[in-house]
Amino acid sequence: MTHVKPFKKLEELIDSFLGNGGIVWTCAPCFTHRGLNGEDVVERATVTGAGPMIDWIKQGASTLSM
Repeated sequence: MTHVKPFKKLEELIDSFLGNGGIVWTCAPCFTHRGLNGEDVVERATVTGAGPMIDWIKQGASTLSM
């Protein structure tokens, strides 16, 4: 996993984010395009299409994209 000093390790940041109620959704078309499979998903992340994400955002969800 990525680690750039002096920042915390990505795994630690993800765990903290999820522990504080964050949700990680992965774009299904992007996931497939990269040749990834179910074993490549970060634990507790969900592969989903744009429809559910757009509905969630329209309800006022905060978002962050990398």
